[in-house]
Amino acid sequence: MKPRSSIALVLVLACATLVAHPVYAQKPAAKPATPAPAAKTPPPAPAAPTKWVEPVKGTAVLQVLKPDVKAGSKEIVTTLKVKNISIAPIAGLRVDEYWYDSKGSVIAGDSKRMKQLVQSGEVVTFELHTQRDPKMQRNTYQFSHANGKVKVDSVKKFD
Repeated sequence: MKPRSSIALVLVLACATLVAHPVYAQKPAAKPATPAPAAKTPPPAPAAPTKWVEPVKGTAVLQVLKPDVKAGSKEIVTTLKVKNISIAPIAGLRVDEYWYDSKGSVIAGDSKRMKQLVQSGEVVTFELHTQRDPKMQRNTYQFSHANGKVKVDSVKKFD
């Protein structure tokens, strides 16, 4: 680049900056509006923070209604309603269903697990699907949770 052209370029840029500066300047800030009169009702109180309750460690206690077993042509659907009567939530509540033949051998079954905590007093429903087998005679259920065992009380209705 020639020295004259670089000087000319610097001069052009300087003039453009001086001319453009007032064009892009910000407007002065507007005066704030007068405040509105105070509301007669106070603002709502903030919601109480949720308190973390430690899940049951050891034996949890459940109430279970009589299972509703529906046999279809290809599968058996068992619906269990369960209520947590422990004083704390249950983490990882799980139910396993086992179907036996006439000799007492396990031939089929299903498992379901609750991914969220089951709060104290909460009722949850498990729906178990088992492939139908003509050898099926009887079934059993086993409950467990992430931190221990489960004591089950069979009831006709929840308290």
